[in-house]
Amino acid sequence: MRISVVVASKNRPELLRRMLNSLTPQLVAMSGDYELFVVDDGSTPPYDVSTFKEATVIRTTGVGPARARNAAIGRATGEIIAITDDDVMIEPGWIDAI
Repeated sequence: MRISVVVASKNRPELLRRMLNSLTPQLVAMSGDYELFVVDDGSTPPYDVSTFKEATVIRTTGVGPARARNAAIGRATGEIIAITDDDVMIEPGWIDAI
């Protein structure tokens, strides 16, 4: 089963980096059956998440968190779409619980 994970963020690069550090090991353990969308909703400067090669970055222009998430949801191909926030520390086992 493919899982799409969506997170929208704006001007909080350290929180986003912390969240991605807690999430990506779980995604990688899934052996490629996932996609991760990071929506940068108009951050200044724009986020550089190149160290997280698992992430597809979508850039919006300050449309707000709901519309930013919807931009990613519209591109998601997973059977399950999991939405999280940039200030969340993903607990071990979170992906398995979905």
